[in-house]
This record gives sequence, C-alpha cells and structure tokens, in this order.
Amino acid sequence: MNPRKKLNEKQKLLRKEKREKKKLIAEKDREWHKKGLEKWGKECFFHNSDKKAKEHKRFTEYCHHFRSKRMYPELRHNTDNAIPICWPCHFRLEQVDKSMMADIVEKRGLEWLKKLGN
Repeated sequence: MNPRKKLNEKQKLLRKEKREKKKLIAEKDREWHKKGLEKWGKECFFHNSDKKAKEHKRFTEYCHHFRSKRMYPELRHNTDNAIPICWPCHFRLEQVDKSMMADIVEKRGLEWLKKLGN
C-alpha cells in the first residue's frame, strides 16, 4: 500500500482550516507582544537585577508569558500577563533560574498577581 495516499476533500479542508487558525493565532501573538511592550516598556524586566544572564540585553522586542499559554489559555493575549524580557534572560528564566518568577511577583506586586488570578 502506498504510504502517500491521497487526501480526500474533507481532510484537505480540515488541514487548510488548521493552517488558517495557526496564522490567526500567530497574528494575535505578534499584536500581544506589541501591546505588552507599549504597556510595560521595551526595557528588559531584569536589566537592574543581579539575576542577569551572561549575555543580557537591556532592550527587547519580546514579552514572556508570566502564566503559561498552555496552563492558562485565557491569559494568552492578556497584556497584564506580559513581561518584557530579553532572550538571554528568557532562557535563564525558563531553563535555569525559576526564582526569577518570584522577583517578577515582588516587583509587580500582589495586586497584579491577584488580577491575573492564581
């Protein structure tokens, strides 16, 4: 049997819809980054911290989701969930130093955290 069997029309339509949905989500994500930077500024959140990554950059065009997109899909495009952060600090936050999350809460405050919901 041929492993590359032809797709029927329904399967083609489902794949096309899935691609279109991904494009729309990517557009919304880009808009979220832009609005997050407008709200919180383009300076890396950790630029004055001793938690800096080795290759720290002061300014950024990227925002990190404080609450993960997978666990909190309702907060995916909420600008209160945006943390402006450079790539080296983002890598350190995700892979190495989870205590940086506590630094974010400390700086933003408990009211901000309550607004996001626990």
